[in-house]
Parts: sequence; C-alpha cells; structure tokens
Amino acid sequence: SEQARRSELLERAKSQRSSRPSRPVLRALWLLKAFIVFAFL
Repeated sequence: SEQARRSELLERAKSQRSSRPSRPVLRALWLLKAFIVFAFL
C-alpha cells in the first residue's frame, strides 16, 4: 500500500502541474487506477 501512496502523490503532483486541478474525470481515472492496483496486490 506504500507504493500506491507514492504513485498517488506523484499523480497528484503531475495533474496539478500540467492540467487544472479538481477535475472529476481525472479523479475518476485515478480511482480506477487505484482499484486496479489494489486488485493486483
């Protein structure tokens, strides 16, 4: 779960840097990513 936290922070920094924050689509995509990661763990 620590690796997932690291990737979460990285994804947040990237999204805040490149595109506008608080995008529902981006959040949904991240939730899907997290679900897939936890499913494989």
